[in-house]
Amino acid sequence: MTEPILALSVPGMGRMYRHPVSGELYPSVTNVIQVLGKPWLDAWAAKLVAGYAWDNRETLMQIEDREAAVDMLKGVTRRRRDAAADVGSTIHAYVESLFTDEPRPQIESEHEPYIVALQGFLAEFDPEFVVVEGTIFSSEFPEDLRYAGTFDFLARIDGHLVLGDYKTGSGVYEEVGLQLAALRRGEALWDRHSGELSPMPDVEACVAVHLRPEGFALHVIRADDAAYQAFLGLRQAWPWTKNQSGIVGPRMNRVRLLKELGAVAPTTEQESLGV
Repeated sequence: MTEPILALSVPGMGRMYRHPVSGELYPSVTNVIQVLGKPWLDAWAAKLVAGYAWDNRETLMQIEDREAAVDMLKGVTRRRRDAAADVGSTIHAYVESLFTDEPRPQIESEHEPYIVALQGFLAEFDPEFVVVEGTIFSSEFPEDLRYAGTFDFLARIDGHLVLGDYKTGSGVYEEVGLQLAALRRGEALWDRHSGELSPMPDVEACVAVHLRPEGFALHVIRADDAAYQAFLGLRQAWPWTKNQSGIVGPRMNRVRLLKELGAVAPTTEQESLGV
């Protein structure tokens, strides 16, 4: 998916946001949530690769180079993720074009069912969009708890202010509660047109709009204090996952261990042996 404005990909750190005033880098909400384990992902990847191998068995049998065949299979999950990201980018660009002066994106045949599903959501719920693709910063926290992120929309539905996120994958997963809990509590909302920061308004509810080729579904998401505290726990763990060098020290013999512990000074003979 296209990087939001102010977002950048930092090697070894993932997606970060540059604060428009201080210039500091804040980890993105999605970057932080990646700390959370996804036990279902291995099963999904295995099933996807196995299905691809069966569907393309004749092609694979004609590849004599084992490494080439392995590379072909290894790329299955990446290609699927890239295709899903492309759909997501098109959806976001299409919504922006409806309510801003942004040009309408090119709609490919594979995107059309999702656009139809989106139009179904717009027709049934008639959202009055307040902000589309809004970026928040949480900078009042100590440095080790700060974060930033971009939500899909802030809209009034029948007069109620809701924070929403579009999902185009096969399901809506529980981690969206962590995502929206963090986004709704970002205290500063950045206006990309004026470049100014203003207080993030209080929202009455959070929703996920699940867009699929067969239609759409709107789900209310429990993005409460418990979800927010869980997100902050992930935020505290996030730096550790990005800097694990030196955690496992070198192999020790008894003399080296005692030296490390400061329990005994090495003898001259030991020093000559490099221990």
